[in-house]
Amino acid sequence: MGQLHLYAIGIETFRDFFGKAGEDVAELRQLAEQAFPTPEPPTARMIDKLGPIMRRAAYEPVIRPDVPTGIEMDALVTGSFIPPTRLVAAWALVLVWLDEYAKHTAIVEGTTEEFRDADFELALAGLPSQYTLSACFTHELQIPLGTPLGWHTGWQKGTMMREGAEHWATASEDISKENHELLADVISWFADWSDDEQDLLVVYQP
Repeated sequence: MGQLHLYAIGIETFRDFFGKAGEDVAELRQLAEQAFPTPEPPTARMIDKLGPIMRRAAYEPVIRPDVPTGIEMDALVTGSFIPPTRLVAAWALVLVWLDEYAKHTAIVEGTTEEFRDADFELALAGLPSQYTLSACFTHELQIPLGTPLGWHTGWQKGTMMREGAEHWATASEDISKENHELLADVISWFADWSDDEQDLLVVYQP
């Protein structure tokens, strides 16, 4: 079961995360520290001082693949390269920033197959293809950060969301109960979209 993250945020505001300076960086660092506090190192024991014969000192921090470190933080705000093995950790930090700065957020749990089926049924019910969820994923974010394996990202202009609001309201009346329940938060949001200043950013996390 994956999660579909949706954010109402100007695309340029989002892209500005990557290349921040001064007070802006300090604020991003504070958010990062609050979400992922640096663990306190345990007190070293006598046996831990026998470093050369140990594969890893017991007090050496364990770097988890899904938890960002200061290295990812620095790389993100400077737009530097992040290796594939650290992309999930980097995106965990980006999602924290999006939760803070987006005007509206929603998280929907489901599989790619479930979202694909719901999107297809909405299209059959009359939702034009340019307004579907799948259409959002055809627009690249154009940021200096890769997408982890199995993840999907994209965005849609706020003007397109506003233009599609009436179509979402109409088409959602003619889909199955299961798909309506799956997309309940999305439908109520998209059908009332009226803000051209905010774009829609989408992230599917498996």
